[in-house]
Amino acid sequence: MTDGQRPGWRRVASFSLALVVLVVLSGALGGVVGSVVSRRTGLEAVTVAEIAFTVSPRAFALYGAVTVGTFLLTGLGVAVALSRFDEGAV
Repeated sequence: MTDGQRPGWRRVASFSLALVVLVVLSGALGGVVGSVVSRRTGLEAVTVAEIAFTVSPRAFALYGAVTVGTFLLTGLGVAVALSRFDEGAV
């Protein structure tokens, strides 16, 4: 990549901010879901992919944020890796 092809710091900062906002929103939504599930169903524990955790807003928020953050960073890593093979990518 040449200097003319590198994205500006504003573009990188805005993209990073968008990723952070998505992770925070998914955490907030997970907290709401955890609150509703614990109140309506009375469940005390949930198992996802052989990992058991208690049903609480905090646990669901953490699970949502980690899951979405991992998914987004993996996708970003794949896109960056593939763009290195494309000569015309900006």
